Amino acid sequence: MNLIFLLSLIWELYSTAAALTCLTCTDQTCSSSIPLTCGSETMCIIATILATQSGISVTQLYKACAASSLCPATGTSTFSVNLGSQSAIASAQCCNTDNCNSQTLPAPSPQPTKSLQCLVCDPTTSQCTTPIICSGDEINCFSAILNNGTNTIPALGCASPNTCTAASGLGSLPFMQSVGSITSGPTCCTTSLCNVPSATTTTTAPTTTTTTPAPTTTTRTTAAATTSTISPTITSTIRAYSSGATQQQIYKGCAASSLCLRTGSQTFSVNLGFQSGVASAECCNTNNCNSQTLTLPGSEYLNGLKCVACDPSPSQCNTPTAYSGDGGNCLPITAQ
Repeated sequence: MNLIFLLSLIWELYSTAAALTCLTCTDQTCSSSIPLTCGSETMCIIATILATQSGISVTQLYKACAASSLCPATGTSTFSVNLGSQSAIASAQCCNTDNCNSQTLPAPSPQPTKSLQCLVCDPTTSQCTTPIICSGDEINCFSAILNNGTNTIPALGCASPNTCTAASGLGSLPFMQSVGSITSGPTCCTTSLCNVPSATTTTTAPTTTTTTPAPTTTTRTTAAATTSTISPTITSTIRAYSSGATQQQIYKGCAASSLCLRTGSQTFSVNLGFQSGVASAECCNTNNCNSQTLTLPGSEYLNGLKCVACDPSPSQCNTPTAYSGDGGNCLPITAQ
């Protein structure tokens, strides 16, 4: 049984019914916003950004669903980044209820300078030897390689620690996505002029992988890390206390070797008590071999094994659950 495969499919079905809705800007000026159902994001964000370029400052608004790297918790925070030629300071608030990002935050004020100095790049020559003085929450120097759609360029400057964390997860500088996507880095360090492009720096912020703040469409492609393709048909039962409804889903995609140890048919099964899933799957290893649609798994029989399951409401894990079909292991899971 591949637990990650089943749990991810069950969660996808479960979260569709209870997905968070956030207000999202309809244009770059955020002159209006509309409710948008989030994907994997569990937070809404609203931010007021003071952006400066070539000495000219403008205030911008931002509303959207937020990735966990941008909003690891509810509450207010300040993001700050300075590339020398342009900078951005954002007052942000994260929340986790439907359309909770309806208010408008006051614009952030320019921050006092600090003693930390970081190198920045000259956008006309791409020489990265100019020091600048950081300000406010910018206690890190950072370096990264950006792709602006035309060229691959270095990007160096000052940044707040949460900007380093968010940039690692988003693949772009938060609230400065217009400068390009990150193709290498970022690396962040805490001593003056430590972000020399040829130097090896260490990150001071944890890296979190998630989605961008704005909704994206993901196209599945064949990746070097995959060894076969899988074409399972799954019926997953989400047993909520109010409905107990059954939903069905077809899944096709590339598969890691841990999911497809061999070619041929197999069954995956997991039961968490309040949610369960069983999948008929077939693995193959030739191009586009997963074009067929499999029949639904049959009703499983009780196999005599009982495991303790958790009640999600009081978060107590003392309910015995009878296992069925291929279920042959009880699984302890510790929430992080």
